[in-house]
Amino acid sequence: MQSNNVTEKLIEKLSSAFSDFNGLYHFGSRAANTNRAESDYDYILIFEKTGYEKELEVAGIISLVEYEEDAAIDYKIFTTKGIRSIEYIRKEVNPIFINKAVDNGIYYGRI
Repeated sequence: MQSNNVTEKLIEKLSSAFSDFNGLYHFGSRAANTNRAESDYDYILIFEKTGYEKELEVAGIISLVEYEEDAAIDYKIFTTKGIRSIEYIRKEVNPIFINKAVDNGIYYGRI
């Protein structure tokens, strides 16, 4: 399993801040080791539920990690159930994205 400072720091901070953070999928060029120096980090963040306040707090954590690691992070927040779940997105919205990001991504659980 690949790891890096950005991913480790993100998991640590999200696990500490949110009891319902389940883990994340790391995908894209950095996960596949085909990145360039300026490539961003791509993540799907999985929570039990989400809402406006949580999304603001997550954005703050993402910004902090971007600053500390001098990295650009692109992320999407998914939930374990409902219309923002992986299963729903796969079936009803965008199966190609789920294939690239989840089926071919790297999963890291909370710590």
